[in-house]
Amino acid sequence: MNLARHSITATSPVLIFDARLDSDCQIFTASTPAGFAVYRTWPLKLLRKRELTGGTLAAVVPLHTSSLLFLLGGGRSPLYPPNKGESSGYCL
Repeated sequence: MNLARHSITATSPVLIFDARLDSDCQIFTASTPAGFAVYRTWPLKLLRKRELTGGTLAAVVPLHTSSLLFLLGGGRSPLYPPNKGESSGYCL
């Protein structure tokens, strides 16, 4: 059997600062240098992706399976002060 060579293209890896599951393990969040994303765990589906400018987030914490997220500033240029958080929502 002769298998042809396949070229593999280089992709830049995505740096993930933090990943958090909700208490029911139904959704999880991932914070990156560009913003954050919210995923459903089963079946895996991207629910919301938001790119932020002007700063970085240390963590995005989901509140149970509600649509509330707590955004915590952190990193090199925090979007919010590390001792204060902002809340945000998403639609399922």
